[in-house]
Amino acid sequence: MKKIIPVILLVLVSCKTTFPNDKKLSYTAPVKIGDDWAAKKASMGSPDKSGDNFASYFSKGMIVYISADGKKVTGIVFTWFKGALHFDGEIYGIKIGDTYPKVVRLWGEPAESGIPKADYYDKMWQFKKFGISVEFWSHPGDDEDLGGHYETDTVKRIQITSNKN
Repeated sequence: MKKIIPVILLVLVSCKTTFPNDKKLSYTAPVKIGDDWAAKKASMGSPDKSGDNFASYFSKGMIVYISADGKKVTGIVFTWFKGALHFDGEIYGIKIGDTYPKVVRLWGEPAESGIPKADYYDKMWQFKKFGISVEFWSHPGDDEDLGGHYETDTVKRIQITSNKN
């Protein structure tokens, strides 16, 4: 019986998803989930487009979603905008254009898979305080608005959302 308990503990520990920054992975975006929005908005400048609960920064390649009370960042999308503007930093070691195998190597296997669309498919990872959904191209293509040529199984879009506690 004493030998079974350590094996069970090892299996349980290995199934837990590691928080990406436990690995000290690079995060270069100017805003994170849970940040105070007033402070971040002041440092990021005026958005190109905004509404009650979002602010789009085309040149930064990101959309920030804000809580209903306007105080906290609750979601962030890193993506392409027309004119080949996109986020060129890293989100826990991953960049737009990185491959699916690289994402799995850094973050582990995804918790869920979305329903494939004509041009892309998405995978979801769950971490301690947030979830990350990544869209990957399902076939190669060329689009000047998306920076030119892109390959199959490369990152198209990254979305981070807060987990409700």
